[in-house]
Amino acid sequence: MGNLMNAAKSLGVDSIWIHRAKEEFESEIGRDILSKLGITDEYEGIGHCALGYAAAPLNDPAPRKENYVYYI
Repeated sequence: MGNLMNAAKSLGVDSIWIHRAKEEFESEIGRDILSKLGITDEYEGIGHCALGYAAAPLNDPAPRKENYVYYI
């Protein structure tokens, strides 16, 4: 998934990882969707990746916390 998101960014496409696919595909509706697509029990969904263009510029990342890592 990370490689997909990195490739999208290199093409100027924004992405977001939505981590709920496993629960969705375990539901009755989700199993029905997989069945209609011919996807067997051998596979399981883990996450969705939505691709598109941001409506506004992305925020800068939050600064890293200082002294957050402790060595013992």
